Amino acid sequence: MNKITETALNKVMKSSKEIAPGMYRVKTIVEVDAVIRKGEDYERAGTHKIPLKTALALFIQRTGLPGHKALDMLVGAMIDAANGVDPDIFLTDTAEKKVKEALGKAPKSKCAGAITIQEKDIKVLRDEVIAI
Repeated sequence: MNKITETALNKVMKSSKEIAPGMYRVKTIVEVDAVIRKGEDYERAGTHKIPLKTALALFIQRTGLPGHKALDMLVGAMIDAANGVDPDIFLTDTAEKKVKEALGKAPKSKCAGAITIQEKDIKVLRDEVIAI
């Protein structure tokens, strides 16, 4: 439920002070005065669409090691990383640069601009509260 709908329904329920505890179906007509702002559409690196599990499985497959051996090495590396083990910084920097360079060539994705809503006022024009 969005913020405007929730605000409108709260106004209906507050205006119906004689309502006993329970469940109700609410039918209402509201007038919303708001400002909606849509930002510019933009492009972003397509890297957010890379399926991590698939990429890791392909990496394991391409290492040339037996699958279980490569998987054990990957799991060990993930555990070490989670435990804060520092790898060789030269290797890390080199790998990061290579990955950034390769991923920089990935096709861009178009994204819709952000939408922000600034609610000015909500007026309940008509409401009907029915016990169910």
